[in-house]
This record gives sequence, C-alpha cells and structure tokens, in this order.
Amino acid sequence: MVSELELIINYDSIKISRKMVVTGEIYFQMGHVFFPEEGWNDFIVNILAWWINALKEYYINKSAFELLFMDGPLLVKCKPVSANLLEVKFVRDVGSGEQVFGVTNITCQELENLILKASRKILRKAEMEQWPSQAIMGLRNSIKFVKNK
Repeated sequence: MVSELELIINYDSIKISRKMVVTGEIYFQMGHVFFPEEGWNDFIVNILAWWINALKEYYINKSAFELLFMDGPLLVKCKPVSANLLEVKFVRDVGSGEQVFGVTNITCQELENLILKASRKILRKAEMEQWPSQAIMGLRNSIKFVKNK
C-alpha cells in the first residue's frame, strides 16, 4: 500500500541572497510526521537539483539512492522494493546508527512528480521575479534530464 507523501515548499519563504544562494522552507509531510521538521529552511534550489540527479542515477542503476539535505545528517533513503515501488525512509544519521522518523512506500513516478512540481514552481517564481540565471542554473539543467528520460 502506498502512503500519502507530500513535499511542502513555502514559496513565500524563498529568498535569494546577493551571492545568488536561494533558501526557503522545504520538508516532507507524511500524515502527522514532518521531516526534517515543519518549516525546515534549507538551500532549496541546490537540494532539489541534487534530488533530481539522485533520481537520474536511480533510473540508470535501479539501485538505492538518498535525498540529502544541506544542513545536518538528515536524509531520505530510497530503496526499490519492486519494479516501480520505492521504500522511503526518513532518517537522521547519528554516530551509533540511524534515527528513523518514518517509512512509507511510493512509486518512483510519484516521487519524481513531487520533486519536479516543486522545482518547476521555483523556476516560475525565479522567472517572475527575474532572478539572475546563475541562481537557478543547476536546477534548470537537472530538470532537462528528466524531460528527456
């Protein structure tokens, strides 16, 4: 059975620095569980590009992959359990092992859709607010792969 998983982006929280670094609130919600936590602020453009690249590697190798956050030992471990189903585990890596916050199953297509929907909204925001292209170049380049897969 596949659980409801959401990727939450607070588009009003997104800021771009003079150094072209884009930050904003990004986190997963699965029922009443938030990961890393509700309102988590991170380098949103960078991590979405990383996540798309992780999906790219999955499509090539069909092996487990991780969705990393910039700050802290926080990650989402994704492991194939069947041809199109992933086990998604939300963990904090601690010295003695893993602290698991939740586990769910989701299709790879659903995970891809969550990540791409968020990425495209950020690119639209960047276009509307006329961000310099270097601020979003990595994300834009990552999305091109998924369009051509």
